[in-house]
Order: sequence, then structure tokens, then C-alpha cells
Amino acid sequence: MVLPTDAPVVRLLLRRVDDSYGRYYPDVGPKGGSIYIDPRPEVDEHRALYVLHELAHYMDLHIIGPGGSWSSLDQNGPLAPVLGAAAETRSVERWAADPLADYLLSPPEIWARSFSQWLCLCAGTKTEYDAAARHEHHWPAGEFASVADAVDQIARSMPWSV
Repeated sequence: MVLPTDAPVVRLLLRRVDDSYGRYYPDVGPKGGSIYIDPRPEVDEHRALYVLHELAHYMDLHIIGPGGSWSSLDQNGPLAPVLGAAAETRSVERWAADPLADYLLSPPEIWARSFSQWLCLCAGTKTEYDAAARHEHHWPAGEFASVADAVDQIARSMPWSV
């Protein structure tokens, strides 16, 4: 993936995050913000997934769309096909019953999970993709195809390349 050369710099740090395994802080550090990824061993199996997930949040805010606003919150924006495809999956029903439903079903989170799982599918190892597909807040491999197709179409239409 090649991001635009004028994209704001984002900082990536291995730093413990108390209530999650990774977090994007748009207002901490350089203009593009900071991504914190938990370095503890229990994160090892999903660390690549978490880095890609937080990178997707950065892209949502700074790369996709005009920049400076969350593209995933624009119902008619460039990420609408991914959000629509995700909404038609059985996983959305499962996540709706989760205590974290408001978080899990928010457009920025749907986008970040879609993009990270798609990138594991396209550019990761089989082990990384299988770990993503087993994660309770991602799609099982057999259910992800329509979401992956939507992410793929968006990725190919963006000025950055994959």
C-alpha cells in the first residue's frame, strides 16, 4: 500500500493500553496522531491485525475522503459499500447482542475491522488471516467474502494503491 506523500505523519508505538490491545489517538503526537499497540505476549496472535485495525482508523480520518473528518460517518461516502455489505452479515446480529454493541457496530469500527481483515486476507499469511477469522469481533472466513469484495473495490478506486 502506498499512502499519499502529503498524508499527515502517524506515530506507531508499542505501549500498553489499559482497556484494549490497540488504540488510535488522533490528537496525540504528530498531526496524523499516534497508534498504540499493546506489547504484552497475550496480544501476539493478533498484533498484526490490531496494527492494521488502528491504521484503518488513521486512514478513515486522514486518507479516505477529504481528510480531517471520519469518512465512515458519511452515509453516502466512499465507505458506504463496505458498511452496507457488513450490515448484511450474520456477524452483525451476533455483535448486536454483545455488551459492546454500540462500539462494535459503529461505522468507524466496522470499517477498521473490515479493512484489517481484508488486508490480512490479501497480503498477510494464512496464519494471520485464520487468526482474524477466528477473532470474536471479526467475520468467519466463509462469511467475509461480500465484505472483502466491497473493501477490494474501494481500495482499487482510491488514489493510494494496494
